[in-house]
Amino acid sequence: RTNMGNKKKRSKPGGKTAVKDFETKKQRVGKTKLAPGNATSTEFKTRKLQVVVKEAAGAGVVSNERGQTLTDLLAKAQHYSATARKDALVGLRSLFALHPHLLQQAGALMPLFQRVAPCTTDEHPGVRQALLQLLRDVLPHVPEHKMVPFFGLLAVHLSSALTKLDASVRLAALDFVDLYLDLYPGLTAQHGNSLFTNLVPLIAGEVAAAPESAKSAVTSPAAAFAATRQGGDVGGGGGGG
Repeated sequence: RTNMGNKKKRSKPGGKTAVKDFETKKQRVGKTKLAPGNATSTEFKTRKLQVVVKEAAGAGVVSNERGQTLTDLLAKAQHYSATARKDALVGLRSLFALHPHLLQQAGALMPLFQRVAPCTTDEHPGVRQALLQLLRDVLPHVPEHKMVPFFGLLAVHLSSALTKLDASVRLAALDFVDLYLDLYPGLTAQHGNSLFTNLVPLIAGEVAAAPESAKSAVTSPAAAFAATRQGGDVGGGGGGG
């Protein structure tokens, strides 16, 4: 008796099962269209491996009172959050106050200025003020001849700040001009072409809009800068010491 529920494949003579040359898959209505049997898949998958490097405790790595190291703070100096950027600058200030010897190491100065210089043009006033306070504490410990490799980076961001559409950024830039003129007059004079070109229109506009009582405060950076440039031109562009 034949069991209709069990279908067996037809066998070739000799006991071997016949293999079909082509097998057509049936497409069901409402289902995803089946890809052809000879289709080439172009899909690929990627995976990202993130390696977190932690400094070993007690291995000579210094930190501030909150346990933050230079590497930690520099990583947060360009964080998307303004609060995090400000906290990083404040943390750097406390770190260098506890460990001023770091400021004598070129390996610490280069990443420091690379990370914090962009904050000169930050749209948040708290971040700009934190940077100004940090530089006021840090720069007096770095003599002018040691600042030669790094000052160009500060000058580029300062020049950018002087041309920002945001008036508060432009005005805050004048404080940085004052600081650099006071500590590094020679280096400031060497970058005078770009800085002075952007500074003059700013000063002219701010003086015209400022009340009489405030005009002297606005013009002081421009007057000092002009005097520095004249001295630099007479003396050969300013010294490095």
